[in-house]
Amino acid sequence: VLDEQSGRIQAWPAVSVLADPGRQMTLDDVRAAASRFAPPQQAYATLGLRNEAMWLRMPLRVPADSDGRWVLDIDYAALNRVDVYVVANDRVVQQAVLGNLQPFSQRPLASRSHAVTLALPRDAAVELFLRVQTLGAMVLPITLNKPSAFLERALGEQILQGLLTGLGLCLLLYSLM
Repeated sequence: VLDEQSGRIQAWPAVSVLADPGRQMTLDDVRAAASRFAPPQQAYATLGLRNEAMWLRMPLRVPADSDGRWVLDIDYAALNRVDVYVVANDRVVQQAVLGNLQPFSQRPLASRSHAVTLALPRDAAVELFLRVQTLGAMVLPITLNKPSAFLERALGEQILQGLLTGLGLCLLLYSLM
């Protein structure tokens, strides 16, 4: 349940996975194979090093008093491609492509991490499907954030980067003197 009060929800406890060794499965194939999804057996928020594509399924419930606006954030920049599908009432209501192979100008949100704003239907059962394909490790720290919580976290990162850059410049000047 996407609770408005929390502002940020870790998605991994609700994730189930399905391997796609041939990388040929479509969303319809995956939905037809819903019984084959299983909880991940690896460490928290990782699927390890894999050659195949992996499908992730997250059932979501949006309360009636919610505005339905959430930001899906995968805070690991080294993912090559992530296809996002929001399914409600047996139809795809939103889809997006994320990943480091996407030009920055074509990303849904201009952020360091892979993020997209979701417009989820209220008072409905929603399924979120992700198809993840990458050459490296599949580290998947997935969160669902209210837009304000997402922006607050991004601003905090920028402040930290600014402080570290300033400290680095001070140390450089000190070493030159």
